[in-house]
Amino acid sequence: LRSDISEPSYMRTKLMSDIHNKLGLPSLSANYILLYINDEFIGLYILTDVYKETWIEHVYGEKDTKNLYKCDSCSLTYDGRSGFENENKEATDKKELYEFLAKLTTAESWTDVESIFDIDQFYKEVAIDYLAASFDHINSYHNFYVYKNPQNNKWIYLVLDFDFDLGWTLSSFESDVYKTFEEYLENEVAYKLIYSNYDHFIEILKEIVVKVFNPATLFPRIDELKSFIRPYVKLDKTPNSDGKYPGRMNINDRTFYTMEEWEASTEYDISQLGLKQFILLKYKFVCQEYNIECDPNYLDNNNNITITETELLYPTETSTSTVESTFIETTTSIEDTVLPTVTSIFDSNIDETTTSIEDSILSTATSTQGNSDECWSEIYGYPCCSSKVKTVYAQDEYGDWGYDFTKNEWCGLAKHEDSSKQGESEECWSEIYGYPCCKGCRIYETDSNGSWGYEFNEWCGIISSRC
Repeated sequence: LRSDISEPSYMRTKLMSDIHNKLGLPSLSANYILLYINDEFIGLYILTDVYKETWIEHVYGEKDTKNLYKCDSCSLTYDGRSGFENENKEATDKKELYEFLAKLTTAESWTDVESIFDIDQFYKEVAIDYLAASFDHINSYHNFYVYKNPQNNKWIYLVLDFDFDLGWTLSSFESDVYKTFEEYLENEVAYKLIYSNYDHFIEILKEIVVKVFNPATLFPRIDELKSFIRPYVKLDKTPNSDGKYPGRMNINDRTFYTMEEWEASTEYDISQLGLKQFILLKYKFVCQEYNIECDPNYLDNNNNITITETELLYPTETSTSTVESTFIETTTSIEDTVLPTVTSIFDSNIDETTTSIEDSILSTATSTQGNSDECWSEIYGYPCCSSKVKTVYAQDEYGDWGYDFTKNEWCGLAKHEDSSKQGESEECWSEIYGYPCCKGCRIYETDSNGSWGYEFNEWCGIISSRC
């Protein structure tokens, strides 16, 4: 469980996990949960996998591995061997690890270790570190594992802990954004392995930028996550009747971000090291620095947006951000507070699973609402909420969903009116092309017919009069 209280967006860990998944790299999945302990709401948390023997068995098929090592102050050299800790506490023989580190230490080129080290996977991780301006991995000899895969006898470099990535805690936002890779890299072993194969490394860097590290891919994902977690973020920032915020045990820790700061931290506000501002600036810089054929829509100098303008671009419905200040529900299980899964155009082709937390996840309904019964959610196998349940915890094309903690089940909050059915049928102009109208106002494409959005895994028409 991670509170990620050190950064205001609640998104850096999740986004970095998604980036790895999009690239097909081995990584830890990340999901959001609401945590309760003894019926007391503790807050919004991020639930991630961990690199343990069970994870290795699930991903690589090796049971009870003796070659999974956690790094704490490890330089990837033989002199740094004392910083590696075996996750298998019964394994005491470190001979294979020491041989690996010795070869890395004496290597003069990537060719000296390609038979024992997954070079391309290592290049991809270092390239991601550079793009995300991370200081907490390869450059600080920290937050990574090494694992020897018995299928090919190659060691693999595995990274974790991303709350300081994507521009957070930069000493100087713009100067660090505009660092070249040469200025960024400080690890001696990585330097030897990369600069002896530099052209290939740059090709990998370019591939990552084109495929995932770009505004066209990441901005919609940020918008999706932001819309999804907004009500839970507000709940996490709502004090109880005693004026205390959820889960804050250390009253001397004054780290606290307001809802306004949360909104700003995900957008273009440099004062909050905004995610979109960082991604945009880094994208523009690497595209120019490394001659990457990038999207011209993001390369001009007129696309910086202030937080005020951003809020107008992404309007939110009042119901999704309303949280009662005295909200107290009962549950004793982490499994019962997993947030519902969201289908995303970012990772719709990724099977992102988390072990043993499946019991009360809201399933996605696939049928079309066919009657006008007041309790619309019964059609999809869920009861309507009682009058005591008023908080919106999820929204989809079928309606607003609440959660009855006394029964540990999802419920429909109110009858849903299809957003594509307007007062005048001709207002939903996209229906004649076989697409519904959008609930929101986020524009992805514009053609001769009008402006198009993307919601619930399909294109939809933007009704300009409502935006």
